[in-house]
Amino acid sequence: MPETCRQLEAIVTHEKFLKHFRLCERNDVSIALYNSGEGDDKDLLCEGFELPCGKMVYSYNADFDVNFEKASNDSITNPRVVYFKVKNKYEFLETETNRHLIATVANDGTVSFSSIGIF
Repeated sequence: MPETCRQLEAIVTHEKFLKHFRLCERNDVSIALYNSGEGDDKDLLCEGFELPCGKMVYSYNADFDVNFEKASNDSITNPRVVYFKVKNKYEFLETETNRHLIATVANDGTVSFSSIGIF
């Protein structure tokens, strides 16, 4: 498994990430995680992995425009979690709700969050 995929799994399965994006509270059987096509590993798709609540997460390439610098004013229809990576720093944005999170993964696999909020 590529290092980026191991790091993504460590972040997305972390309690703080799950609580912020409410992934386990969704009605969806599986969760889509979209690679924005920006930053490092912009074409990498990871194999599915399981959340602690039993839902599966699958990665896809985003086929829609995402602006990590500006809040969306769209109505909430189907929020999508989009990410990009630069070195060991990952930035996540949930479209429509504007939930935003920045996380880093240390060499020992420790996950830390430097920004959690809403645009």
